[in-house]
Amino acid sequence: MYRIRIAFSKQDPVRWLSHLDTQKAFERALRRAEIPLAFSEGFNPHPKIAFASALAVGIVSLGEYADIELAEDMAPETVKEKLQQAMPEGFGVRAVKKVPQGTQALMAAVNRAQYRVRVPLTKEIEDGMVKAALDKSLAEEAWLVEREGKKGRSTKDIRGGIYQLSGHIVEGHLVLEMVVQTGSEGNVRPEEVLEIVVRTGSLPVDIERIRILRLGLFVAKGDRLMTPLEVI
Repeated sequence: MYRIRIAFSKQDPVRWLSHLDTQKAFERALRRAEIPLAFSEGFNPHPKIAFASALAVGIVSLGEYADIELAEDMAPETVKEKLQQAMPEGFGVRAVKKVPQGTQALMAAVNRAQYRVRVPLTKEIEDGMVKAALDKSLAEEAWLVEREGKKGRSTKDIRGGIYQLSGHIVEGHLVLEMVVQTGSEGNVRPEEVLEIVVRTGSLPVDIERIRILRLGLFVAKGDRLMTPLEVI
């Protein structure tokens, strides 16, 4: 089998697709593009496609990744050209690269996500108020959030999954940029980070109008962040 890694973006209008619908859109596009897919065995064979990390509905992303197994070899440039022509509007195929044998699985390797969160202010404030809110938040030892899961409501401390966090005011909006944990070890949700900073600093925002952009997914190698394409 041959494995390729695809870097792609997901913007309007497909940002409203669920993760499952995104998978289906990829499968249909790969078939239309006549990419020679490898299939699983069993009663219900399906294409061998693995995404790095599920993207919540409504979030725009500039840096998503998927590994796809092929039944026969095909040049990455050919895959990129054919797939881009077959993808629905809103998906952008940024790069395609062959994955060497023995490479760690994509989902297991990716452990950092970078986000930009933007939310309108309900009244004018200074950048100093944002800095004070960030400093006070980051000084806290625990960031407790409540989540609803299959086993009911639970409380989780996400403080250890915050690796970078900054913020400023841009054209009447609070903008936060962050690098947080993602992957098999746990996920930090950007809206949770915003809620904690806003609550801690009593920042006047219209939180219902939040916009989230995922700038990229990364593999942490010591102090360095590498893209999933850079590690192969």
